[in-house]
Amino acid sequence: MKNKDKTKKELITELRKEQGKEGSNITKLKKAEQSLQQSENRFRQLFNHMSSGVTIYEANADGSDFIIKDFNRAGERIDKIKKKDIIGKSVLEVFPEIKYFGFFKVLQEVYKTGKSKHLPVSLYKDQRITGWRENHVYKIPSGEIVEIVALYDDITVLKQAEEELEDSEEYLKKLFDYAPGAYYISDLKGNFIGGNKAAEKLTGYKVEELIGKNFLKLLSPTDIPKAAELLVKNNKGQPTGPDEFILNRKDKSNVPVELSTYPVKIKGRTFVLGMAMDITERKLAEEQLQQNFQRTKRAMDTTINTISKIAETRDPYTSGHQQRVSQLSVRIAREIHLPQEQIETIRVAALIHDIGKISIPSEILTKPGKLSDIEFSLIKGHPQKGYDILKDTNFPYPVIQIILQHHERINGSGYPNRLTGDEILLEAKIIAVADVVEAMASHRPYRQALGIEAALEEITKNKGILYDPKIVDVCVKLFREKGFKFE
Repeated sequence: MKNKDKTKKELITELRKEQGKEGSNITKLKKAEQSLQQSENRFRQLFNHMSSGVTIYEANADGSDFIIKDFNRAGERIDKIKKKDIIGKSVLEVFPEIKYFGFFKVLQEVYKTGKSKHLPVSLYKDQRITGWRENHVYKIPSGEIVEIVALYDDITVLKQAEEELEDSEEYLKKLFDYAPGAYYISDLKGNFIGGNKAAEKLTGYKVEELIGKNFLKLLSPTDIPKAAELLVKNNKGQPTGPDEFILNRKDKSNVPVELSTYPVKIKGRTFVLGMAMDITERKLAEEQLQQNFQRTKRAMDTTINTISKIAETRDPYTSGHQQRVSQLSVRIAREIHLPQEQIETIRVAALIHDIGKISIPSEILTKPGKLSDIEFSLIKGHPQKGYDILKDTNFPYPVIQIILQHHERINGSGYPNRLTGDEILLEAKIIAVADVVEAMASHRPYRQALGIEAALEEITKNKGILYDPKIVDVCVKLFREKGFKFE
């Protein structure tokens, strides 16, 4: 009895030591989460202070409707509506007329194709507001939820000016004198005919100096071919832009500008109305956004690596297993030409697919002999435990479902939910194959490494039974024909 009592005490002491290690790892995880929160706050500040209106929509399952998820301050100003009054509502409820000028169709096209779209100058009019808009629409990755972002500007003043220029030279003169934007008129060869005070301020030249000068000479040499293409379109009666250029000012300084051009009729002759905008602040904001994105990604990678290390502290004999599974999973995903967003999802999920093992006693994980039925049932519970640990986190990918499914098998013999065939995510099927190959090829406490060939024979033997046939074929080809090796 004394020897048994002593063994229990020693076990309790060991468990307390392990709990201390877990506490340290949890602290690191919380610090990483705080860093992510700080990055998110910086993004929020930039979002709210952008000069362009920005609306974020959440698409429903079939893309037949889009719910307003977020709305910035510029959007409130442009559309004369409060964010709090529209969040959670259908875009058709808030802006019912968008079907009639093409914007709703653009939302659906971007949702289906994933390609960004530019909706040129369009008139929006309902009982509340009337105005000309220019829209850019993008699809952004956010896991299982599809989000569409629309950036737009109110160009009502410019559009009204363009329409009235056909009938009124006097209006054109007033517009040039008082408009805050840099406007100019050129002939179809690009020679300046006139400009306003804002154009003088932007270029550093007086209007008298600009007249007769070709606008191509004000641009960076590398931009001249692109600018020449604008003149070709103007000669065909086509508007252009917005396009970005580097403008060479009179004092030899450079400034990034966004240029839009519109062919207009004045007394029967066709000229070009150009609007140039200094986008220095926007470029700085874009650079800051990119830097913040990179910081957020690094913070997320730190969090993921921390989670991965937590699992490995309970099972030191399989140290590096998750990293190697991630390497092979990513190579398989690339071989079958999955999109980069899906590949990144697989990389992240593979790095932490065994996080649920932190709930399993280390003496079971490192047991050199055969596991009992009870012990094996505990091992089989780690996908569900991993899901439970991470279910309240905000991963931007379907990582948590992949972790839950990485031990499912296509014939329904896997666990924890005995899913079959297409019920299992493709990402989980890829990780399942990589997991088996790496495990068999590596040393374990209860056996020596069986080697790559034995692992490839195992997945080949069970191709179409346990494992997806296409994924098995790609995996075998990587090792036998393309020389893949674990790092």
